Amino acid sequence: MESFDNTIDHCERAANIAYGLLSKVTSLTPIMPRGAMYMMIGINTEQLEGISSDINFTEKLMAEESVFCLPAECFEFPNYFRIVLSVPLPMMEEACTRIEEFCRRHQVAPTAIAATAPNGSSH
Repeated sequence: MESFDNTIDHCERAANIAYGLLSKVTSLTPIMPRGAMYMMIGINTEQLEGISSDINFTEKLMAEESVFCLPAECFEFPNYFRIVLSVPLPMMEEACTRIEEFCRRHQVAPTAIAATAPNGSSH
């Protein structure tokens, strides 16, 4: 029973780390798990340049950051990806940092809002 409790404790700590780091990324929406050994994270593809789906996101993340995540499309849950929580905690922190850097690099630049008159002409 001690081994089971240690595993649950480890997954909870990993979930807290991942949630804390990934919830700061504006294009991602992590969902805190309840008893699972994985976390689902939503992807706002409209906020990421060159990212069209969860499959595209995870392929590019692997190629650019060497972080493997499972696209949730395979569970019929599009625009989400899944991370496992059973990895060592320093590895979880490193992976989340790389995911954050990846999203920052692909973040769509805010559109400059030009002041226009009601008829569409510029001031």
